[in-house]
Amino acid sequence: ATKLFIPPAATLPPPPPAGRHRCQNGTFLYDLLVVAANWPAARKEAMQTLAKARAIENQAYGLLVNRTGTDGNGIHYSGGSLIIGFKGEVLADLPENGEGFLSATLSLESLCDFREKFPVWMDWDDEIPAQ
Repeated sequence: ATKLFIPPAATLPPPPPAGRHRCQNGTFLYDLLVVAANWPAARKEAMQTLAKARAIENQAYGLLVNRTGTDGNGIHYSGGSLIIGFKGEVLADLPENGEGFLSATLSLESLCDFREKFPVWMDWDDEIPAQ
């Protein structure tokens, strides 16, 4: 079964402690990392690049959700929400300043096959124990 993990108060960078290396004895504790963001338009590219990096380093699908509009201080937010594949590829995105829904087909079988062929968890310095 696909497991969903939403780290508390997720921000980029640095990756949230709960969003890194979530593997115990070779068993991944989640397959989809959800990041709720509040990044202004000027930082959109950095936000998306870091979200892709989190998907790659955790060998998990990623869902980045960012706000749109202008806040009370006049700071503009252009969205940039993405669904990201476990290799960092963009599977779905919204247009600039776009609000709406994203949809993509995620394959747990493909993810598990990739994890088995490239067991990156074996190179992690530490494993975070299950809570």
